Amino acid sequence: MKPKLKILPGAAIFFFAALTSFGQGTVKGKIHDEASNETLPGASILVQGESTGTVSRLDGSFSFDLDAGSYSLQISFVGYLETVMDVTVSDGQVTDLGNYARK
Repeated sequence: MKPKLKILPGAAIFFFAALTSFGQGTVKGKIHDEASNETLPGASILVQGESTGTVSRLDGSFSFDLDAGSYSLQISFVGYLETVMDVTVSDGQVTDLGNYARK
């Protein structure tokens, strides 16, 4: 009977870890200036109504994981117009927003 009790906590940990890994996808893209085509490092990409998001890297690219579903992304950078973009994230898929130009 005792060996079964040792297996139960390990199985529970595996089960809960597996639950948190299902139903996620990745959002990625690249932000640049519309006129000059220069990348915009440090642009903010936030999910509206949540504390989830990221900032663009030196090359203007960004990437982060979200649960599957529909979201509104708020994209902002100092001196540029703030933009809201609707995206749908699918389980296990990469949603590529491509090169996003800022005015």
